[in-house]
Amino acid sequence: MCGDYTPLKELVVIIMGINDFWQVLEPAATMTPIVSLALKDHYMGPVPHFPYVVGIDASGWFEQCQQGKWHHAHAQTGQNPALRTFILRLARHPVQLLFCYDGDQQPRVKRGHRVSTNDHWMVKPTQCILNAFNVQWIKAAGEAEAQLALMNSAGSIDAVMTDDSDAFVFGAQTVFRNSTFSTDATIKVYTTSAIRE
Repeated sequence: MCGDYTPLKELVVIIMGINDFWQVLEPAATMTPIVSLALKDHYMGPVPHFPYVVGIDASGWFEQCQQGKWHHAHAQTGQNPALRTFILRLARHPVQLLFCYDGDQQPRVKRGHRVSTNDHWMVKPTQCILNAFNVQWIKAAGEAEAQLALMNSAGSIDAVMTDDSDAFVFGAQTVFRNSTFSTDATIKVYTTSAIRE
């Protein structure tokens, strides 16, 4: 699926996230069990069956894996609790995952502030983990959420998992918000059709 996909060579970014946009979209959000996404219209009914594919903005997972709420500092967490948390989160999804990393053409300034364009320390270790688990990953030309939104709009993936609200500006049709990932295996889903209603 993604081996044939050619990322955009250039992407003009006008908006780098929209302040308070998630609060505006809140009435359109629904809490959905991840398992139902994996089954509904994918493994029920006539064949052929195709997995539900979620494109994940890797930078959102990096941030969350480093937060204390995802791991507890004790002897069993190992030498790197953030990578341990990444593996545990990876193993609990009943859907097919595709990770997307920010590319070299990502903006140097966001909301008037200079941002580092150096790779996050978790990029290479997580790519090795994904390779070991045979999970697909790609590197976007620019911002990961823009690449994933284009793939979602084109039907290459079923949903985008990100905390960046500008995924809708880039054309995403279905967005899962990272920060709502919960231990009861439900996720907050935003769709353009629900937003329009």
